[in-house]
Amino acid sequence: MTSQQLPPATADNNPTNVGVENKIWTKGIPRTNTIFMVTSLFLVFGLDLLILINNPFLAPFYIAMVVVLGIFGAFYYYETRALKKKYSNSSSKLDIWIYVLVVIRNLVFVLNFIPLIQILGGMALLFGALPYLIIYNIILLRLRPKAIHAN
Repeated sequence: MTSQQLPPATADNNPTNVGVENKIWTKGIPRTNTIFMVTSLFLVFGLDLLILINNPFLAPFYIAMVVVLGIFGAFYYYETRALKKKYSNSSSKLDIWIYVLVVIRNLVFVLNFIPLIQILGGMALLFGALPYLIIYNIILLRLRPKAIHAN
């Protein structure tokens, strides 16, 4: 090889190589969401349902759990289906921050499914939902597209 010839571009030495998958969006967020969703389903339709059967006067708390589970399901579907496809071949420095927001949000959702701790989770949702959605949407919809570089 002469001094004027360059080695062929590979995924290792070419940071703009298209087609390299973004591990946060293809594996990290979907796996995290799935782990939290399975835990949530076990709590709501296992433990919490047994408690409801034994104590029917707790029905309003159970209904609140089912509503929160539905909201979590919407986030789960959106992130593991739509956003996974959309962001799997691009990366951004903001992806790790999005991942951190997803984990925090999922923890708050799970708090809503644990008996006696549900009130703490509900307060976190009540006081944190609007700021979370604003930050999540600003990072995801406004800042990330500007900070993308192809893998």
